[in-house]
Amino acid sequence: MLDTARRLDDFIEEFTRNRADAMQRSIDRVTVKAVGTAKALDLLAESGIGVEGAIPLACHRGHVLIFAGWNHPDRTVPPAKLRTYRALLAQTRITKKVPNRMEDRARDAGLQVNLLAKKDDQTSRRDEVGRFAEAFGAFGLGETDIEQLLVSANTTIAYLTNPLGAVASAVVAERVTIDLEGHGSLVLVEITEAITRVEFRGQGLYRNLSGYIVDHIRFGEAGPLHAVFGECNLSSPGVIYAARRNGRRFVTDDAELYGGPHRPDLTFGILCQNFSVSDGVESRAYNDFALSYVDLTNCA
Repeated sequence: MLDTARRLDDFIEEFTRNRADAMQRSIDRVTVKAVGTAKALDLLAESGIGVEGAIPLACHRGHVLIFAGWNHPDRTVPPAKLRTYRALLAQTRITKKVPNRMEDRARDAGLQVNLLAKKDDQTSRRDEVGRFAEAFGAFGLGETDIEQLLVSANTTIAYLTNPLGAVASAVVAERVTIDLEGHGSLVLVEITEAITRVEFRGQGLYRNLSGYIVDHIRFGEAGPLHAVFGECNLSSPGVIYAARRNGRRFVTDDAELYGGPHRPDLTFGILCQNFSVSDGVESRAYNDFALSYVDLTNCA
């Protein structure tokens, strides 16, 4: 929590040290999340810390979740490509939110809607590992990784299956609770992995399924919730439109709210060369992602 000058200075010092250590060890990307104010964003940027984005926190007035990052010069994105991304994100702002019709869309496609949620025990979750092995292989996850993901009570998965029980589409949300000294607990949910098999793409399944899981997290699970966010693959424009149709905002929309050095920064709201996804589209080693979030206007 960057709520004092001392804590902010300590964060800058530690980030700078980690960046130098990464360069010595041939590590080409460093990312850290922190909580602070809009003023902290400016001070970080002025100190040479890359501010990749900020997401407002419900019930924590004036505070945001800060994404700080550094990339090696060999792992950057040309300005022309960043402008193309920002043009896509700007032109999709007129896209209106549409109602979720997951049950209807699944029925039309001959699929069944399923949900692994907090109520499901570890045995039930572990029994599903084999079902997800092929689907999540696109993210470089092995069977052990998938089992760890599935058995966690903090993982929620909405997925569609065909009549043979195979996964046609899936969206994963991971919940984390962080204790902030002097500020209570912070509950964050990130929409992480999402995949739709090639033969089921173009039917709006991802859009409806991602909206379905967010609705469940917001209204179907008890407890506080301070942020719901996701990283949208910019090599798949359909993902950007889907997020807009689900009512999500993009951090690139908010640069003018923070002003200072963030307004003209082409990378603000974009996680450049963040990690690799075998999507069959991106030819570079890593993919670029746009930060999006659900506007939580009330405190649960």
